[in-house]
Amino acid sequence: MKTLNFIVSVVCAIAGFNANAAKNGRAPFEIKIGIMDKFITGRDGNIIGILLQDDTRVQIPPHMGDQLLKVVKRDDIVTVKGYRQSAKLIAADTVVNTATAESADEVDHTEAEMARKVSERPGGL
Repeated sequence: MKTLNFIVSVVCAIAGFNANAAKNGRAPFEIKIGIMDKFITGRDGNIIGILLQDDTRVQIPPHMGDQLLKVVKRDDIVTVKGYRQSAKLIAADTVVNTATAESADEVDHTEAEMARKVSERPGGL
């Protein structure tokens, strides 16, 4: 029951932030679960993101490419924590392999850390 209450409070906090973010012109924070389809590479061949099976593109920071290769592969279920840029684009701070709980970031941020990052983040990318 404690876990359910915690999840409900986190969802409510995120929903409240997203409503305020929309009013202030900021990109809304998002947690998205999807199935990894393929890696997206830049002109130099470095990993710049992933494409989920529902055609959502996930952009990643430059430092995350090598880590992402170690953590996820095609058909893995992933949890993306980041900022919605458009209907089919998310700028990720963290990508987690849901089955193994391995994170493609230095750490998988807690909700409190993500809330702090959200409050410090300027508008879109």
